[in-house]
Amino acid sequence: MASAVPWLLLFLTTGTSRAAEASATASVPTDWKARALATVESHRMATLNVEVVDAQGFPLPGAVVSIRQVRSGFNWAIASSDSTHDTAPPGLASNLFNAVSAPPSALARADAWTALASSTTRHGLGLRAAWTGSGPQGVSPVPGTESVEWDLPSDLAPADLAKAVHRLRHEAPFGRIFLSGPDLLGAPTRQPVGALRQLASRLAAQDQGVDGLATVVRLGPEAPTPAEWQARLDEGANAATGAAPLTWHLTVQPMAGASEGDAARRLSDFLLLAYGHPAVTGVTLRAAEGHPLLGKDGGLSATGAAWSNLVGGAWFTRIDARASLSGIASARVFRGEHEVSVDLGGSRVATRVVVAADATARLVTPLVPPTLSAQPGDLLEFTWPSRATGYVLETTANPVEGPWNPCETFAVRGRETWRQSHGASSGVRYFRLRRGDAP
Repeated sequence: MASAVPWLLLFLTTGTSRAAEASATASVPTDWKARALATVESHRMATLNVEVVDAQGFPLPGAVVSIRQVRSGFNWAIASSDSTHDTAPPGLASNLFNAVSAPPSALARADAWTALASSTTRHGLGLRAAWTGSGPQGVSPVPGTESVEWDLPSDLAPADLAKAVHRLRHEAPFGRIFLSGPDLLGAPTRQPVGALRQLASRLAAQDQGVDGLATVVRLGPEAPTPAEWQARLDEGANAATGAAPLTWHLTVQPMAGASEGDAARRLSDFLLLAYGHPAVTGVTLRAAEGHPLLGKDGGLSATGAAWSNLVGGAWFTRIDARASLSGIASARVFRGEHEVSVDLGGSRVATRVVVAADATARLVTPLVPPTLSAQPGDLLEFTWPSRATGYVLETTANPVEGPWNPCETFAVRGRETWRQSHGASSGVRYFRLRRGDAP
């Protein structure tokens, strides 16, 4: 704020037109952030409804459902050496990344590619790979890596590019293919993006369409403003390719020379911009000299913390939701794979659900007999958990021979418990809860 004061005084002394320019400039951060935040809500989140029932299909109101995300629907990746993800602290890679971007050394030889593919699969991570001429021997040699993402250099001869797309579509049919070019978004001119749009259109006309564009984003002091990044992403995504609009995969690299705090701030802003742009499907983090992901003590650096606080924190679902009277627990979650579970009386039931849009999951719990409690007084007041639906309070003077008869009062269900009273009577009385459909 201190640096902004002289500029404000200058605008006030040089006329109203400069003041209007200053006002417009000051409004840019608010505009891009507002748009990004709105898109995160509309494009990156969805409603998950979890229905909790017992083995006989009765709802369990009041049950606490744990919703824990295990994988993001957005492709967060890390540009890695052959073994970075092996030596990282346990859980770091799987918590903060969906994929590893393979280094050229792993793509040069089939054995290195196979070793890396095996390692990433073991860690539950995907692969991203840059085409290196002929590419590795066997595009998908390891089960589980068929969905690898490929970056094809756009400077290949058109005929070679079409052949590469054809080969990848044949050998890795579930993969995604991106046309890559250097500094597409940060270049002074937007012509490179327009040229790739035309190239993508020509490939689509040959039935060799690609899925999107890929480029490296360098977050230095001379980088475009967030609003300028946003406009250039719009331009590339709105290409008419004869198929679906193009998407982006961005490799982001904090630039050397900036302070760690400044690099972390720029990274946080760009991550919000990218995650809040509907055309961006993934971001790869590439560490730069002076801005590693991990500090010297093995913990997260300021740059790593900026990434972790958003990717593994603010944009990762960890929610406990309580089931309504109809047994439905609802929550807004980030799209991706989630584990939903409920723990009733030590009996835990869990399932996994992939949320790509509004979704419903169902948890079927074993029958857990409710505990009946009584409070003595002028009227006996009985309570039992509200999740236990379909039960009837019965009484008898002889628990062996019966008969058991329903109490004449009515049970009232609250948020936590059922409550039912019974008038005091002479002699000994016994009470029980019986399922309405049980003998």
